Amino acid sequence: MRHTTIPILICLFVFLSSPASAHQTTLVTTLISADGSTSPIVLDAKSRVKLSLSSGKGGVIKFKLTKALDSNGQRITAAGNSLEIDAIVKGVPQQVSIPFDINNGNAKVNNFPLNLVKPDIIQILGITLEDQSGETFATLGVRILP
Repeated sequence: MRHTTIPILICLFVFLSSPASAHQTTLVTTLISADGSTSPIVLDAKSRVKLSLSSGKGGVIKFKLTKALDSNGQRITAAGNSLEIDAIVKGVPQQVSIPFDINNGNAKVNNFPLNLVKPDIIQILGITLEDQSGETFATLGVRILP
């Protein structure tokens, strides 16, 4: 189930260069628990989700989730989840879907390739984590503290 959110536009300029003029752009962001989610996967104040999207090597995604819980507050093991990125690449809407499993509250995706070429531009419209039933349990956002 997809939630409607206000799109936040983040541009990542993919610049693939020779080692002599190496320059890499990286977008690093965190995700927060999705408000009103009915997913069995729960993120609390101690849970952490970090995602980075770098322009090197044709565009690479790294993702790390720690301390995901079940509804009883215990670290969860859950297979068949996905990281969903809604973007516009070269003016064309695209969705990148990256599968991952959670083991004892933790998940990790290392160096998922996007296979882009210079001078592609990626506009990020949304980033979500979905459980195996398609329910969003985390989304791009910021938790405001008192």
